[in-house]
This record gives sequence, structure tokens and C-alpha cells, in this order.
Amino acid sequence: MRIAAIAVGFIVVSGSAQEPINIGYDMNILGAVDDGPGYAHDLSEGGRYAVGKLRDDQLNMRGSYWSQPPNGGDWTGGPVFELQDGTGSIEAYDNGALAGTYNDAAFYLGFGSFFSTYLLHTEWGAQFSRGTGMAGNSVSGYYVTATGESVAFVWHATGSLGDATLFPNAYDFSRLNDIDNGRAVGTRAFSWSLGDEEAYLIEDGVATTLGSLGGSASANAIDGNFIVGESIAPSGHNHAWIIDRTDGMMVDLSTFVGNSSVANDVNERGVAVGWANDTFSVTHACRWIDGTCQRLIDLSTNEQIWWMTTATGVNRAGAIVGYGYLGEDVVLHPFIFRPYPVNDDCEDAIAIGSGEHFITTLAASTD
Repeated sequence: MRIAAIAVGFIVVSGSAQEPINIGYDMNILGAVDDGPGYAHDLSEGGRYAVGKLRDDQLNMRGSYWSQPPNGGDWTGGPVFELQDGTGSIEAYDNGALAGTYNDAAFYLGFGSFFSTYLLHTEWGAQFSRGTGMAGNSVSGYYVTATGESVAFVWHATGSLGDATLFPNAYDFSRLNDIDNGRAVGTRAFSWSLGDEEAYLIEDGVATTLGSLGGSASANAIDGNFIVGESIAPSGHNHAWIIDRTDGMMVDLSTFVGNSSVANDVNERGVAVGWANDTFSVTHACRWIDGTCQRLIDLSTNEQIWWMTTATGVNRAGAIVGYGYLGEDVVLHPFIFRPYPVNDDCEDAIAIGSGEHFITTLAASTD
């Protein structure tokens, strides 16, 4: 059995977290303006590092990692590195480790040794797998079988290979979208075609339904006591929601001026981000604080004209990543939206250098 892997060098930069002082917000494009279409998915707690994907000259989407220059300059130098010799996306970042999908296999990029779950794509009978979230050395995700069934999993980088826990239960469709401190959230359904998806939480190996706003629902992210997602409301439109686990209540987050919204991520302070549409059904990247929906463009102090369509990640310092259009450009660009001045102590990220990091797929090939 051969394990597919790529070695990449890094060094670690450590730090501690402090409450930042927010005076304004600064918008930066990730990479160069003439880069292909791109999407940002997650960022470091200090907001100096971001991950996502970019389309290359061969029209392949490659997992990408961006880093702000040490002198605090702009981000237009392009990604620090991309996953080579294949397609994929980096979906999650946590303390210098990365997770996502590489050549249709979930991967974890961690420290030192190789980690892999040799069962994926073999004994599990998976057609492909996706890594969706990460906390510490655990990766959430799902794999799809040859018969089309979707099975949720949590994979742990333990020992020499790692191990995984599957959550097929009685559901034909189950996915985990995020993980935090041993708890994972996602969506599941008895049949995907019936539209009966429900948001659920897995804690201590037990799955609990989180409820809905009236119709099908999905839990998209978890951080601390907060869970966010989307659900069909009584109006028939999709609405973002948030749950504070201290009271367990699912709260319908307001839309912008339209009728639909989605919450993609939340931080430990309960700040949610995603998108909401306007009366013309145009989507806008938004954040919600105490239930109030705010467009990011209305908060920006940049002179550049942006149409930010979607926010995908938020860190504890309040920095946000997503994607949108710059000026009249018709190409989607990844962006980072940060409060300033930036508190440099709020960081747990990595910088390119020398050392031993490895991208290791959670799938193993037998050729």
C-alpha cells in the first residue's frame, strides 16, 4: 500500500491572544489581481494567514495558503504555496496545521510524522472524501460510497497512522462540516432527495438533532458555545441561524433587506459571518453581532470598490475571509477583512521556512 504525500517546509511562530482594539476595518485582496478565480475559507486567529483555493492556468483549483509579509504590507504577492500535482482546497487552519481535500481525498497537514487512515478508499469503499474542518489534530468530513451514500467521519492524528470514527447510523446521507474541542456539527438525512435534512451535533459519540426554523436545516460551524447554520424558514426561504448552547435556543438571524441568508462560520464570541441577499436577490458578505446583520462593505474604510459576495470564516479577533469582486472585475477574488490596528500578540500561526510538515491524505492508494 502506498501513501500519497507531499513534503513542505515550515517553522513555527508562537504567541498569545489578547483582546484587539478595533478602530476601523481594512480590506485586502489575497494574491494578485490578475490571479485566477479564488476563494478563501479560513484564517489564523491573528489574521496574518489565510487558506482557500485558486484556479491555475490549467483551470485546476489548487489548495492555497496566503501569508501577510512580515513588515505588514499588502497581500498581493500571491499564495505562499499551493498544493501541487493535483487539485483540491484547503478548508481549515488551526495552530499551523491545515486540512482539506487533495485529489478527491481528505488530508491533514500536521507536524513531523505521517498520519493517514488507510481504511478510506479501501475497506470503506469510498469514491471520494472531503475534509471540512479541523481542531487540533482532529479533522471532520465525509466520504461518498459507490452507491452514493454519504458518511460522516471524524479523523484523529494519533499513533503512526491515525484513526477515524464513522457516523453512518440509519441515515443514507450524513456530513460533518466543522469540529471544535471534540464536538462536531453537520447535516444528515434519511434520503437526500426527500429534502428532510436536519442539523445535528455529535458530542461524546452521541448525535443530537439541533432543530430547525421550520424546514430542512444544516449546522455549518461551531466555536465554543456557539453553533451557526441555515434552515428553511416558514416563509419558504433559507435563513441563517445561531445557537448559544448556554440556553440551547435556535435564533433566526436577520437578513439584510432581502429574504435569504446563510451563516457559514462563527467565533467564540458569537460573531457570525456568511451572506444575505437584497431585494434584487444579490448576495452580500455579512456579519451578525447580537442578531444585527451588517454588510462588510459598509464597514470597510478602503477606497477600493468591492462587491463582497460571501464571508466564509471569522477568527476570535474579528478578522473575516471570503470572496467577491474587485471593481468591475468579473473574476471572484479571495479577500481578508481585518480590524486595525492589528494586535500582533493575537496569533498562533506559521511562517514559511525550514522544518518538517507533511501533507498527508487520509486516503491510501493500493497501486
